[in-house]
Amino acid sequence: MISWACFSTWAALLQTFLPQRLIEITSWNYAVGWQREIGLWNIGAVLLLLLCLLSSQPTANIAIPVICTWSGLFGVNHLFAYVTTKAHGHLRAFILNIAADVWALMILLFIK
Repeated sequence: MISWACFSTWAALLQTFLPQRLIEITSWNYAVGWQREIGLWNIGAVLLLLLCLLSSQPTANIAIPVICTWSGLFGVNHLFAYVTTKAHGHLRAFILNIAADVWALMILLFIK
């Protein structure tokens, strides 16, 4: 959860404050509203994860599958964009999103 919070914070900062850099490495054009919205979604993910970490309730059992699904779907979206455009930013985003899911699954399966 901490790893996801770090990645989501990084993504929120990039989407919100450095959107020009992202459009240089992806096939998606500059769309300040959409990029800000993605940044806000990432801030929401960070808040969800932090609240789960600080909670005395076993909320991680709910949050991890949701974040895992979300991350996987974002990864698949970037994979489709990479396959059709070959923009290397999409390949990086695919790898980061899927790596987060693989990391979470390894922890869930092997560390109990």
